[in-house]
Amino acid sequence: MPIADKTQARMIHAINEGPGSVDPGLFEGPPERVIEAFRIHATTIHRARLRVLEHAFSELRRAMGDAAFRKLCDAYVETPKARKLDLNGLAAGFATFLRESDFKALATLAWEKSSQV
Repeated sequence: MPIADKTQARMIHAINEGPGSVDPGLFEGPPERVIEAFRIHATTIHRARLRVLEHAFSELRRAMGDAAFRKLCDAYVETPKARKLDLNGLAAGFATFLRESDFKALATLAWEKSSQV
């Protein structure tokens, strides 16, 4: 496993498990700065995940409206399964997550369309 992959895996673990699980070798500096850096990184990752879903499911977003779509995305990206996925896997699993909603057919169609590009 390349060094970048090891670092990424350690960051994903820390984000999923919380500040108490941060590998001491991951950051340098005083604990307060480490926690702040960790918070900033986690926020950046969360925003990137939302952007992926917004892009892959733009038709669903338009149909639902921004606020309702964002609420669903926030709920989805915080699931244990979604937290373990890379960005491609995250988008692929979103239609499955919506299986009990009225938007499942549209979400599936939007994913099929975006994955053909």
